[in-house]
Amino acid sequence: MSFLAPTLLWGLLAATIPIIIHLFSLRRTRTVHFSSIRFIKELEHETIKKLKLRQWLLLILRTLAIVCIVLVFARPVKIGYFPPLGTGSQTVKMVILLDNSASMSAKYDGESLLNRAKNIVVNILENVEGDINLDIYQTTPLSRHFSGELVSSQDVQDVLNNIEESKGEDNLWQVINNLLRETEFSDESSFHRANREFYLFSDFPQIDPGTVLYESSRDVSEGDGFSKWRFFLFQQPDIVDNVSVSSAEVISQLRLPGQMVDISVQVNNKGKIPRKNIPIQLYFDDDRMGQVVSDLDPMKSKDFLFQAYPKYSGFVHGFIEIPEDDYLLDNQIFFQFAIPPQIRCKVVGQTEDDILLLRYALTSINVDSEFVIVEELFNPNPNTLNLSNTDVLILIDPPQFQQKVLDELDKYMEGGYDLIVFLGEEYAKKSFHSLISSLSFPHARGLVELGGNAFHEVMDIDLDHPIFADFGLKDLEDEMPQVFKHIKLEMNQNDKVLLTLSDGDPLLLEMINPSQSTFIFSILPSLRWSDMPIRGLFVPLLHRMLVYCTTESRFDRTYTVGDSFTIPLDQSVLSKEIEMWKPSGQRSLLVPEYQSEELVMDELDEVGVYDLLAGGKHFFSFVVNISRDEDPANRLSKRQLFDYFPADRTRLVTWQDDPIASVREARRGTELWRLFLLAALVMLAIESWVGRVRKEELRE
Repeated sequence: MSFLAPTLLWGLLAATIPIIIHLFSLRRTRTVHFSSIRFIKELEHETIKKLKLRQWLLLILRTLAIVCIVLVFARPVKIGYFPPLGTGSQTVKMVILLDNSASMSAKYDGESLLNRAKNIVVNILENVEGDINLDIYQTTPLSRHFSGELVSSQDVQDVLNNIEESKGEDNLWQVINNLLRETEFSDESSFHRANREFYLFSDFPQIDPGTVLYESSRDVSEGDGFSKWRFFLFQQPDIVDNVSVSSAEVISQLRLPGQMVDISVQVNNKGKIPRKNIPIQLYFDDDRMGQVVSDLDPMKSKDFLFQAYPKYSGFVHGFIEIPEDDYLLDNQIFFQFAIPPQIRCKVVGQTEDDILLLRYALTSINVDSEFVIVEELFNPNPNTLNLSNTDVLILIDPPQFQQKVLDELDKYMEGGYDLIVFLGEEYAKKSFHSLISSLSFPHARGLVELGGNAFHEVMDIDLDHPIFADFGLKDLEDEMPQVFKHIKLEMNQNDKVLLTLSDGDPLLLEMINPSQSTFIFSILPSLRWSDMPIRGLFVPLLHRMLVYCTTESRFDRTYTVGDSFTIPLDQSVLSKEIEMWKPSGQRSLLVPEYQSEELVMDELDEVGVYDLLAGGKHFFSFVVNISRDEDPANRLSKRQLFDYFPADRTRLVTWQDDPIASVREARRGTELWRLFLLAALVMLAIESWVGRVRKEELRE
């Protein structure tokens, strides 16, 4: 126990007054005349004994009553979570951090968690004691809204009104570390502050394993400033009604104009109540394409498969939507996919004869429309490939390119563009380990050439791969080529064989990388190598490979609010005015990086579809959703919080607690003056009852 006004304990000297009075009264004598001393012995054993006992009891009661009254004014406290902070005049450095990320827009009892936190801040500052030097921060993005001496709660209210809900991620733990560093270092050059208090209002999202708070990483045994910080953690109530669209993904990897696409959707009930008859709707742009109705029990999820026909080619923007609940931001999820209206294909070979049969096959694709635009280059040793307008690059028996060309290919591949390669004798002779430095091509172990009428057949087809699944030919195996000559390849770990020859060597394999795919044939498109160019398989296989390449992940770009990424730009785009249209309709001009020929995107603060225009014409789009970490149901428990904050200097205030009482108790302990006042009143009442004049005493 301690005291908030210890100087008043000098008043305990007043407790000696009843003792002094009692001692003086013992020295006073009084003569009483008796007619007989016959009953003196009996009087001594009965009346006098009771009288002495009552006098001692009154003395004790009066002394204790004075002690209790003095203690009431000295304001005794029972030490709570923190050691006492001293009197109300002590200086306090107070940092308040408000989490204004997406998850704090969730509502409880009709009020957002952020507004609820703001109200608690105002109430705390209206009741806090001491000379307060205050800093108020928001998390998303990190910024300071106030710094200085606390003047009035109205000033604080005006500051808090400037903190708005955002759709971004809080990066809470990084923000805490930054503030602890900044505040500690700034205080080293300012006057010494006796107490440091950190007030954190958040729903405390899950933290990555291994994260260490900067404060806890310091050696507090050395007495550094961090050991003086005391933390107040204000938890938020659980969200009662929250159904979330967890994911929406286009799983059709081969997307052709006029064909149905499949969209896989997962919906979660992360609330505490069952939801009945939830409509889950699919939209392409503003057109509703489908709907299912389902029930969801608490903490359960369901998967759905939508199938729909896009109405046009190009970029298709879609979203899944469910009805409103207590957290609106996870009721929609946006996605994007591309159905190429045209494919710009560049074929590079050493001679025109190398390209001849491939040219016929590509031309055959354009029977109904000009779907494939083909550009050809014949040069055994080109200085440049000029790939600025190329969707798919086809290399036929590539030589060992000059370094300038290799750098050009590297940049092309880094942009997410795909490659189809037909390997020939040039590759077998020189055995290029790395045709392109960013890719590890399979090692050539030699040339396999059969004489006479001998040939290898295709013995295994990967029918699960999108280019062969639902191919459309009744007897796909019968359409497989006879191979007379091929390159024997030593595959890498990530290579996937799609067609396997009868001798076990790959005829067609896919090199799988995070941003693109590369298809490699171990033959040339020549009748000297196989009869594939005249098989019914060849044209539809090329068609499906081109479509597969141009509907890959570089067009399905989905980001989260706050992300940053770059877009490679063609020369034709760099010379024009580039503008971005946000989902809200806000327009802004963008300045590209001319030297690196790319556009840096770092203004993603809204959810929805972003469009990029060059010279007024659309050339790119992408979609942005909230971060999956902004899930109000995915929080740290009390035990987990104390794994990161020092338990002896942290007060966890649950949403059921009275925040004012919790802060007051933590700052100065539990005040006991009411108990001592009650004790004093009880003792005075007992003293009055014990010291009353009795009737028998009046008769005596």
